[in-house]
Amino acid sequence: MKKYICYLGLGLLAMAASCSNEDMPETGGSDIVISNSDVPIRLSSSPVGGTRASVESDGGLFEADGLGIFCLAKNTIGRNAVEPEIDWSTGGYAVWLNNTEANARKNKSKTATMIDWADGVSRWYPTGNWYSYRFYGYYPRTENIRYTESSVVAVIPIDGTQDLIWGRTDNLDDSEGNLAYSAAYFRSASHKNETPSIAFTHKFMRLTFSMVPGVDADGTINEALNMGIESIKINNVPDVAYLTVADREDITNDGTVSYEWDKVTYFCLCDSGDVALRDDHFVRPTETTIGQGILLPVPVDGVAPYTVEVTLKDKSGNVFHSDHPMTIRFANADGKFEAGKSYNIKLTINGAKTVGIDATLTGWVTDNSTLNGSGIIY
Repeated sequence: MKKYICYLGLGLLAMAASCSNEDMPETGGSDIVISNSDVPIRLSSSPVGGTRASVESDGGLFEADGLGIFCLAKNTIGRNAVEPEIDWSTGGYAVWLNNTEANARKNKSKTATMIDWADGVSRWYPTGNWYSYRFYGYYPRTENIRYTESSVVAVIPIDGTQDLIWGRTDNLDDSEGNLAYSAAYFRSASHKNETPSIAFTHKFMRLTFSMVPGVDADGTINEALNMGIESIKINNVPDVAYLTVADREDITNDGTVSYEWDKVTYFCLCDSGDVALRDDHFVRPTETTIGQGILLPVPVDGVAPYTVEVTLKDKSGNVFHSDHPMTIRFANADGKFEAGKSYNIKLTINGAKTVGIDATLTGWVTDNSTLNGSGIIY
């Protein structure tokens, strides 16, 4: 799987080196010089317990390539005679880190997650002290970013193999004059050793699949052991996510994701490495896992529910298709899917006849609800 990341507070640490002014965005004012201070940008986290995903999590630490990091102005500091109103669509001082590509790495002692900027160049807070800043991060990174004066939206293609995470730093109230975060803030003796922290959360849910043999009329599972899974398909899935990285006018919109539910497709369950299911997923006497799971948007009220189509095969090469898709639903009418939770769909295989389906919850966050599906596979 292309990397999906555990449900936890994650952190980033930008190590200081050198950076040239040419690497920085320009502003429209010809009399304004965009330049770097001598204060490096560092981001970090306090490890928080999480669960395993395709990117290994160890006490809140993770490794992944391809995060996007923003440093966005949030307030004017008031130290300059002229401080333009914040407009994220103009870049410059207002967008100091502009979707900067970064790779997350554990440090040698495995006590923190550090950021290696993908271009090998370190970042510094700006001179001038016009604005204080807030940091935002998301994964997977996209080049398709939409800006307005007060919002940043990432348009992210999705295919079921990648997690979608988002996070931001705390919105600190600084007693010294709303300086957090800026070069001036970190020059204060009381703040010089602080490290801003980004806490990430899942924006997707996960479906995993397992299978068990069904008992035939003669009381054995012999017929079931001749059967296997050819493919599993999830229907009614949007393939583009619109992630609001930041919204300065309504902070409650930060990190929200929208989809075009009237434009949906299907995702197929893959094996590790995002490849099609192998040809060896045959039923065994005990419950076995199939594939690597599918990362999905959390469905909302009023949209078509996800349905599952399972194609079976036997050891002689015969293939058996679903008569119709099965709807996945909670046994409890009040049950709702949630971001950051993993739901296991357990398929009961009864030879070349029928497949029953039910589900229990497992994985990232324990939830004792039960999922039910309905439908005949063969």
